[in-house]
Amino acid sequence: MLYIGLGDGGSGGDPENRAQDLGSLLGKMLRIDVDGRDPGREYRIPPDNPFVDRRDARPEIWALGLRNPWRYSFDPVGGALWIGDVGQGDVEEVDRVTADEGSGANFGWSRFEGSREYDTSRRLSVTPAVAPVAEYRHDVGCSITGGIVVRAGVTALEGRYLYGDYCSGRVWSLDADDPRRGPEELTAALGGPFEQLRSFGVDDQGTPYLITGSRVVRLTSG
Repeated sequence: MLYIGLGDGGSGGDPENRAQDLGSLLGKMLRIDVDGRDPGREYRIPPDNPFVDRRDARPEIWALGLRNPWRYSFDPVGGALWIGDVGQGDVEEVDRVTADEGSGANFGWSRFEGSREYDTSRRLSVTPAVAPVAEYRHDVGCSITGGIVVRAGVTALEGRYLYGDYCSGRVWSLDADDPRRGPEELTAALGGPFEQLRSFGVDDQGTPYLITGSRVVRLTSG
């Protein structure tokens, strides 16, 4: 399946409440089957998508309540979905759902920004909201860059979820199986901070990489 992460479309604060509107594709994680076609579409709607039977919902929607999912990935062991969701003006968050929890998950925007209530007048269209597994405020950074779970290539990082911040260039990791244990900062150990930290990736051997504004950095055990 192809997963597509879409921001809420702006402007600040999601004034049209698109992230909670099941009739809008914005502020969502979509899931489509690119190996088939439905009438009038260049793709097929997976029959097990969570809202296919709701007339008020777009059937492509897999999860909702996202502001700007800037980089998301799946753990190659177990299939958990990890999302770095960029905050509005205060909180950057890391979201995680297991393979069994992802369908229909609501990450809470714009009722919540991270674990903080942002707009108490907003009603969650699907409850309960999934709380972030990690977050940081804007005295630490300003725009999260979601990352990847390392399962090969760097022994010291195996079983850790790597993520960072675009503005500060700092990098942290979480225990992929128990993220509530809290983040560990790796910036100095990896040779950072990294200017304009844009993304993370892995090669076909599972070796992790950092992508900055001007460099691709390969992480090794050396």
